[in-house]
Amino acid sequence: MSRSSKAPPRKTHTSKRSGYVHHSYINKDGSIDGEWLAHLVRDKPGVSILMIANAAIEREHPERLPITRRIISGMCNLLIIAAQGDEIAQKQLQAIEKLIAPGKYELPLSKIQELIDRYETSPQLARAWELRKIMVALTEIVEPLKPEHPHGAIKMRNTPDAKFVGLADAARPFVKTNTTLQSLAIHIYLKHLQEEGITDEDAGITEASLKRDLRMANDWEKTATNEQKRRREFWRGQSFTDEPIIWYGFSEGWKERKKKLQKKKGGTKSSRS
Repeated sequence: MSRSSKAPPRKTHTSKRSGYVHHSYINKDGSIDGEWLAHLVRDKPGVSILMIANAAIEREHPERLPITRRIISGMCNLLIIAAQGDEIAQKQLQAIEKLIAPGKYELPLSKIQELIDRYETSPQLARAWELRKIMVALTEIVEPLKPEHPHGAIKMRNTPDAKFVGLADAARPFVKTNTTLQSLAIHIYLKHLQEEGITDEDAGITEASLKRDLRMANDWEKTATNEQKRRREFWRGQSFTDEPIIWYGFSEGWKERKKKLQKKKGGTKSSRS
């Protein structure tokens, strides 16, 4: 008899402890139904290899876990969308299949490298959406000085949550009389960039340029279709009003390019001195 020829009886219930609905491998007390979970691992495509891959990465290269989670999560979402008949998702899967086996499809390495090097989120949008993420985090440690003016000056919260103490310490020196949530995010972001070695006298990234980036992101939202927004992915974060702060999926390739450019300029200056 094959390993997956007969499945154990399914259970259908809601685990109050876990909150999952109709997950038959979770018992009513929140414990795991090992018999059914073992069946899933043996019988469902990809489950077993994903568990093996995750264990190997966690053991040998734990620093790669974040990108592993993003890739696996993205692939699963793509498979679901493609199964629902989305033509673009189906084409994406065809492209991924060729990337997985380039030799089989005679896909030149130069084309793969071009994909890696050429296609990134525009620097302006990437910076704007990273700023918005910072603004969402800052709502945990600051609040409006006057509740009736949520877009105006801010003040530090008296007792921020313990996990945001580090952010509070970084923000406190920048909170002045007329500091707003946006201006605080910009100051912290500029500091982060400086710590990464990105901003110098030639970088051209300033408070004024970051405000332009935010305006560009606003313009993009006004013209982008709902389909474009959905495919880019987006998240809603808390704000000081009923309107959430939204940021979209972005890559950070511009940072590496900036570092390489500055390193090249630094080498040129050194050779001339």
